[in-house]
Amino acid sequence: MSEKESTAPPERLRTPLKPSREAIDRLRAHPRFPEAVRHVSTGFIAQFKGNRIVNALFNDRGRLLINWLALYLHWSRSPDDPNSGLTSGRLKALCIEHRCCSGGRAEAMLALMRMFGYVAPAQEQPDRRLKLLVATDKLIDAQIERWRAYLGATAMVLDDGRAARDALDAAPFRPAFTRELIDHGFIDLVVDFVPEIRLFCERTGGWLIMFSLCIAGRAGDGVPPRGPVTVSISEFARRFGVSRPHVRKLLNDAVAGGFLARAGDNGEAFVLLQSFHDAVEDTLATQFLLYTELANRALKRIGPR
Repeated sequence: MSEKESTAPPERLRTPLKPSREAIDRLRAHPRFPEAVRHVSTGFIAQFKGNRIVNALFNDRGRLLINWLALYLHWSRSPDDPNSGLTSGRLKALCIEHRCCSGGRAEAMLALMRMFGYVAPAQEQPDRRLKLLVATDKLIDAQIERWRAYLGATAMVLDDGRAARDALDAAPFRPAFTRELIDHGFIDLVVDFVPEIRLFCERTGGWLIMFSLCIAGRAGDGVPPRGPVTVSISEFARRFGVSRPHVRKLLNDAVAGGFLARAGDNGEAFVLLQSFHDAVEDTLATQFLLYTELANRALKRIGPR
């Protein structure tokens, strides 16, 4: 990579962000918390259901971060700075710095994003050797839809979350919010606080399977459910663009890890154990609190609008 193609590390705001155990427990006890879990689960699943392209581009923690970094670089473009903006080299450098993937995987993902119209060559190329790219509306809209599910859920349980939900449609908020998420290492913060959730979030389709389990209860059961749930391995594979052996292995690993217990002999009936409830609810409560804090920082950054 040439010196001109490289990018300096992004500004890292080292302000510690760590929701307290008391704040997490208080949120989990909120009377609307189960409703918020259902809201984010159904919204998240709807985005991926049967969409092989979205599944290929957003279906695990690493791919999600690659897309966030692409938006980060796209929105940081300054017309007066030819060394700013989204290029293959800058995206690879950021992916390596954030330890989300190798440069080769970042390049392969960027090729898929170009193939499916999520990024495109910029109309103006200040230096054709750098091959400046831009995020298209498809990439921006896909990310807004994901944030809408989370911020809508957050607004149900946190008063401060309503401002973030309402600001999502404002164009200046989006780059400021992305910058806060990246500068504070949002994705790493969540798994650092709740490392048990790695079983799901670092597997292709794992996050979606986790959310599907959360809303798989019978009528009158809670969210996540306490009673037995029956799932379809074939349906999960079809909906989320993975193989049946992949789904089966994830569920087997969740059983071995003490998150699920088998509730029948057919391999598709389970009880969600307390460790599953704790991991999922701690993760979502942490996400809701962090999203709200970082969204409010973004609002302060852009000022009154």
